[in-house]
This record gives sequence, structure tokens and C-alpha cells, in this order.
Amino acid sequence: MFRIEINKIPNDAMESASNAVNKIIFSEVLEKQMTDILANTDTLTDSNKILTGKISMLFIDIRESTKLPNQFDSEDLVKIYRSYIRIIVQAVRYSGGVVRDFMGDGVLATFIDDQYHTSEDKAVSSARYMCTLLDKLLNPILNEEFSYRISCGIGIHTGDVSLSKVGMRGKNPEQEEVEYGTVWIGNSTNLASKFSSAVSNSTIFISSSTYSNLSDYNKYKEWKKFETIKGNNLLKGYTNNQYYLDIEKEIDPVVSQYNDKEDKSLDIFSKIYEDSLSKLSSKSAELGEKEAVLAIKEKELDSKLDEARELENDYNEQKKKLQNKEYNFYYEILRKSFLENDYIIAMERSFWENTVTKLMCIGNQLEKTESEIKEDICIYMVDIYSKLKIWEEAYEYLVIQASTTWLHLHRVELIINNLGYAHRLKSAVKDRLRSDDLPEEDRTEFLRIQQWLETK
Repeated sequence: MFRIEINKIPNDAMESASNAVNKIIFSEVLEKQMTDILANTDTLTDSNKILTGKISMLFIDIRESTKLPNQFDSEDLVKIYRSYIRIIVQAVRYSGGVVRDFMGDGVLATFIDDQYHTSEDKAVSSARYMCTLLDKLLNPILNEEFSYRISCGIGIHTGDVSLSKVGMRGKNPEQEEVEYGTVWIGNSTNLASKFSSAVSNSTIFISSSTYSNLSDYNKYKEWKKFETIKGNNLLKGYTNNQYYLDIEKEIDPVVSQYNDKEDKSLDIFSKIYEDSLSKLSSKSAELGEKEAVLAIKEKELDSKLDEARELENDYNEQKKKLQNKEYNFYYEILRKSFLENDYIIAMERSFWENTVTKLMCIGNQLEKTESEIKEDICIYMVDIYSKLKIWEEAYEYLVIQASTTWLHLHRVELIINNLGYAHRLKSAVKDRLRSDDLPEEDRTEFLRIQQWLETK
């Protein structure tokens, strides 16, 4: 044990924190693609090196678990929680995944591709494993012993994430204590948790990105399109209820009767159909000619639907034209600033970055990717950030420019001399020279730039 300062931070502690922060902030982030074995905290280095790749995240937790302490004493709670966690961990491990976190009764698990299966297949198989053990093993026992049945929602989302080691060693270098963990950068964990909270009673809720890459054996039972509002979030994907794995000795499932009264599920097309059918049926009963009226109303509905589709197509076309005009407006602001030094400096950083943000929002509505938009504006953003002497941002756009369009040695020299590193730019220039898309008039300049970068 060491004595701590209660009322102040000593100079050596401030210096230690400052050195660590500066090392992190001013070191280049180096990316490495994940393999088929998910790295753990011990195998990662304490540096700005990150692993990136596609991961399927699974989250499961118990509905209304906060009420359990009012229903059971501590001894019974221990039995319920430990048995629940035990079978969930087995379902993850036996399906090729890794448990990454326990959050109360919530369990977060991760799955990655390997030579045999995709991460999506493994995550869905794990979810089915969980449902099978919950309803055919654990719930029958809990129902018999405690008159209680667990209700769980399982959420799965697949997306690209980055993995990095965070934390620190002990206070002194000679100390062996370490406090390291792994941080997951991306929205997959958050979305898996939201999907989980939106369903119950052994229902699996998966995102569209997960569903699109499932193998046939995981699609043989029909998945239903599902939309729901949870808080302020509209969640879209696919659900499957009581989607069990086969077991050698068939057991009748014991399923919770939990009902989420706060659920505000949306099924717009189904609702329109049911309302229309109800009105048609009512008219038919009144006239005594149910079948004839149904046929007439169906034709009317088809006609109105065609009209609605024409209006919708016209609306979408007009909307897209307006969005294109708005996109071009913000694009022109950036384009016309090119080489206008005084104008760029006078408008300041916030104006230019707000303009880019608005361009990104409109571009997203036009189904442009962030990468495509950055490629559109990279030349102008390099010029703007250079004039504002914001070298890190200028460098980011310079790498994009090198990969997509022309470069000028003078601009490269200005940015790299002020920044001090050029690792990714070197790679981008080298790759561009190898490609077939570089015009001959630009190749000479790229060769000059490559030769200059080799001296850095």
C-alpha cells in the first residue's frame, strides 16, 4: 500500500498523466485487421494500435430483474442468477463466441468469422442455444421450485468495430498491479443492447446487417420483419420467437408470460391492411353482398394504391431534386473558397466544419457514403485546413486526395513539414502509382512527391 494525497494532485502524478496523454494524442493510430481469433486484453499492447473488423455483438438480459429482490430472498436470488448466467455462458462458448462483459443480469458476447462459420451464424446459433436452455431446462426447474419463469430478450447487431487496450500499470513502474481493459469503438454494442430491451419471452431480435449474411440453415424458419419504438429510438430488423435448437430428448418448453406494456411496436402495412379489411367486411354485412362488395372495394383500393404510388414517386423525385440542389449549394461554398486565403481565414474553422456537417447530412439522405462525400471535397478541405494551420485535419484529407485525385508537391511539403509524420500518405501515394487510374500528366508529380517523402 502507498500513502495517497487527499487534497491535491502531486507534481509527479500530474507529469505522469500529462506524459501518458501526450503520447496517446500525438501518436498516429495504426490499424490492423482482425484474424479469426478475437484478441483479449493480455494480447493487446498499451499503444495507439487498434484492431478493426466485422463483429456480431449479442446482448441478453432478464425482463424486470429489478423486481426480483422483492420476490425472493438472497439465497434464492443467488440460485436463480448463477444458474441463468451459467447456461448463457455455455451457450456463447459452445457456439464459438466469447463473453466480453457482465452487466448485472445482462451478458455481452462477441462473435467473429472463422474458416467454418460467419459471425452472424454463430451469434444466431448462440441465441437459439440460449432460448433452448432457458425454456426447456432452466424455466421448468424455476417454475417448479420458485413458481418463477425467466423472460429474456436477445439482441444481435453486426457491424465494423475497432478494438483497443485502455488503462494503466501500477502507480510505480516496479509495481505488478495493472488495470487494463478493452474498449469497443463502434455502435454495435449499443444497438445489440437496444434490440435486446425491445423484446421478451425468448424472442431473438436481429438487425438487417445480421440477417443479410445468415446461412440457409439459420433462415429455414421464417424471420418476421419487425419495427418498434423504444424510448426515442426506432429499431428495425427481424425477429424469431422461441426459435429452439434440436435436442435428442424432446422437452415441452416452459415460457414466461411476461408482457411489456410499454412496447409500441409498429407494423404500418399490416395495420393499413387490417383497417381496410374491417371496413370492407362491415360494408358487405350491411348490404348482404359481402363477396361482391369486397371485390369492388379491392379494385378501388388497388386504384387508390396506384395513385398513391404515383404521388409518392413524384414526391420522392421532387424531394431528391431539392436535396441535390441543397447538396450542390454547400458543395459550391467549399469549391469557391479554393485558394481564397483571406476569405477562408475570415470565416474561421467553425463555419467550414458546420458546412461539411450539413453536406454530410444531405449527402446521407442522397445515399452517399461518408467516404464518397470526403472524396468530393478533399481538395478544398486540404486547402481550407492548410490556410487555418490545422495540420492534422489537412493531413486526413490529403491522404484521401492522394487516393482519388491529383496532388501538388508544394502542398504536401507544407503539411508534412508542419505535421512531422507521413506514414499513411506514403502508402497512399505508392498505391496510386501502382494503379491504372492515374493520368499520365499527374504521374510525374506523384513520382516527385514519392521521392520527397522517402527523405522523411
